[in-house]
Amino acid sequence: MTYYGLLNISKDGAIQVLTDEAEGLKFKLTDAVDIGANDKLYFTDASYKYGVDQAFLELMVGRPHGRFLSYDPSTKKTSVLLKDLYSANGVTLSADHTFVIVCETVM
Repeated sequence: MTYYGLLNISKDGAIQVLTDEAEGLKFKLTDAVDIGANDKLYFTDASYKYGVDQAFLELMVGRPHGRFLSYDPSTKKTSVLLKDLYSANGVTLSADHTFVIVCETVM
């Protein structure tokens, strides 16, 4: 389901796509999400080029196709916060929301 984008899955199993692209590039390996202030969602897209079935190519090519993004549910706006990341696949906000840690697998 990583290629569908950022999803909301309700308790009864209904799936809603919140966002599936940013700056004209579709998400291919969406993963890792954390909730920030005002319910803003912070997440990574490990690659806008290769999907989960080609993840090995992302590692072999070794190019920065990953991004760190945010999604604001109140405005439904998706923003790219960092781009040119190497297999970005982890994010966590500090408890006081003063900093964020983003993981890059290849680096």
